[in-house]
Amino acid sequence: MKKYKLVAIGNSITNGFPFRRSQSFPSILRELTGYEVINKGNNGETTEQVFSRFEKDVINHKPDFVTILTTTNDFIYDTASPEEAFLYLQKMIEISIENNIRVIFLSPLLTVPSMAQETWKTENITDYEKVNRELLEFSNLTIKYIEELNDERAKYLHLQKAFKIFEEETGQEQVYRDGLHPSILGQEFIARYIYDNFPFNV
Repeated sequence: MKKYKLVAIGNSITNGFPFRRSQSFPSILRELTGYEVINKGNNGETTEQVFSRFEKDVINHKPDFVTILTTTNDFIYDTASPEEAFLYLQKMIEISIENNIRVIFLSPLLTVPSMAQETWKTENITDYEKVNRELLEFSNLTIKYIEELNDERAKYLHLQKAFKIFEEETGQEQVYRDGLHPSILGQEFIARYIYDNFPFNV
């Protein structure tokens, strides 16, 4: 029986910050699926930075699947507009399809502004409400693109929407570590959500 390979690429949420890698959603997904799951999450990265290593960290591994979860840092650091971030994401999807890798776009989690502001106190105050608006806009652009692309090798999971419902049902303090990163319970939810809604037949 074929053992599938999945690369999870993204920023600190994929990496599992601030917990152990074994507690990250890619590690939990490995346990759930039995797949070879490679965690290529790097803390603090923007979508452009994720794209810059996509060839090395994804294509060179020749996986069957890739999950992409990124963009929050673009808007926290104000390095890109939703449209600019989307163009990098679009390139990653196109490269995946060219290499016959089935790609799963995970819409990025929204922040909890009050919690994030309290935890991440900096000299330059981040407008997390604006960050959330940009995250929504970016997600809508990407979801629309994937739907119009209509390619069986490119799918999305609306993690942003699912996690928001989970937050409302469970409580912010339970599912977020700091207003930006999921708690261990949140990481477990992400893994289970991907597993339960895996968009490809295997």
